[in-house]
Amino acid sequence: LVTLLLGRHLGSHRRVRELLHDLTGLDMAVGSLTNLIRFAADALDAPYQSAVQALRRALVAYVDETSWRDQIAGKPWLWVGVCASAIVFQLHPRSRAGKNSLLCDFKGTLVTDRLAAYHDHPVEDRQICHAHLKRDFAALVALGGEAAKLGTHLRSLQKTLFRLYHRREAGGISLHDARDELEIQKKRWRWYLELGLDAAHDAVYKLCRSLLNLFPALFVFVEETGVLGVNNPAEQALRPAVIKRKVSYGTAGETGRRFVERALTVISTCRQQGQNVFDFLVLACEAAFKRLPAPILVQTT
Repeated sequence: LVTLLLGRHLGSHRRVRELLHDLTGLDMAVGSLTNLIRFAADALDAPYQSAVQALRRALVAYVDETSWRDQIAGKPWLWVGVCASAIVFQLHPRSRAGKNSLLCDFKGTLVTDRLAAYHDHPVEDRQICHAHLKRDFAALVALGGEAAKLGTHLRSLQKTLFRLYHRREAGGISLHDARDELEIQKKRWRWYLELGLDAAHDAVYKLCRSLLNLFPALFVFVEETGVLGVNNPAEQALRPAVIKRKVSYGTAGETGRRFVERALTVISTCRQQGQNVFDFLVLACEAAFKRLPAPILVQTT
């Protein structure tokens, strides 16, 4: 119960203490709660590791990151990776090392924003988030002048690209024909992005140069099935964690960081799979008390 409350619903040790007192009459010290989450973090280690392995072996992964607070480690970043069978959280600096720690040996398609930490992944196996690009194109329009014209053209190309994607998803066009039509659209994208390299405004140049460097990653969601053109799964997975950060003021050391990673991972993955979260946590804690193998969260074989 403490794992579920601190890992998802309340976040604050003070509020959990109050609720436990109201429900059971227990007067539990903060140190006792810390001991419980240390035990829970150990109990959830094996399920957590199975989720990590599932993410690293996935065909498609959606990854995002947000700031975090820790009284000892300063300001680590909370990374999340979402695949078809698991949602994994990890606290690590916002750097390429942080991404590599989460996605060690990942060979699948990676869907992300344009953070430089992701640039060592092969560009042909990346899909950059078009929701972010939509905001970038709107920012160009707000600049006015030639930037606005280019932003309008790029937004129009983006709409055409998604119409092709939705036609393919609905079965109105085959994957083979969609790829043929995409080749025509790619030429238009490249022409306008190269046009932006001659723009007087520095923001236009930087955006167009960035997108030309990542050019294949604009279109993977149309060329391959099972890939979204936006990073919504990862962004949605982060929302409960962001709320927890706001109400709990983060963590206070290694014990808290391990608990956050494992509790958020197990709770989110259970919800993704339709498993009862509380029942799984009970099984995991009972197994730890009895020194038995932990329940299986994700099959990795």
